[in-house]
Amino acid sequence: MNLPNFDIWHDVGIVEEMKGLGLNNIFLENNAPALTMMEKAYGVGRETRSFVLLLVEAGIGGGIAFVDKLYSGWRCFGQEIGHMSIDLNGHLCDCGRLGCVELFACEPRILAAARKHDPNIRRWKVFADRAAARNPYCGRSLAERARPPNCRSERD
Repeated sequence: MNLPNFDIWHDVGIVEEMKGLGLNNIFLENNAPALTMMEKAYGVGRETRSFVLLLVEAGIGGGIAFVDKLYSGWRCFGQEIGHMSIDLNGHLCDCGRLGCVELFACEPRILAAARKHDPNIRRWKVFADRAAARNPYCGRSLAERARPPNCRSERD
């Protein structure tokens, strides 16, 4: 499987490569479900049987612990929250779908749009600090992205 945000790893058999190095008992898991199970075993998830974890970074992932087990969903895509379409008339996502959540809410997409207005905005902290300081573009961008797609007044 090739993941949209990891081009350099496309068509690389990571498990096979690691076994070729002599490593045994290799387990490969997406970061959000792995973090969910870590929270279930060692973190705040110990206190509940079911919860949802959202991870917003280069993409948007999630993990669902349901009755003490990791929910994987159809073909193990139950945690791919960032690739759920929220705007069927939206832009094409790297995954091949239209209007995915990641197009509106992940850091790289927000920063790429912000750089069109100000090339000095290269890090999330700079963008967030400017939004908090009432920078017109950054503040409007966050407000626009927080609205449902059919309520948007403009698109990036």
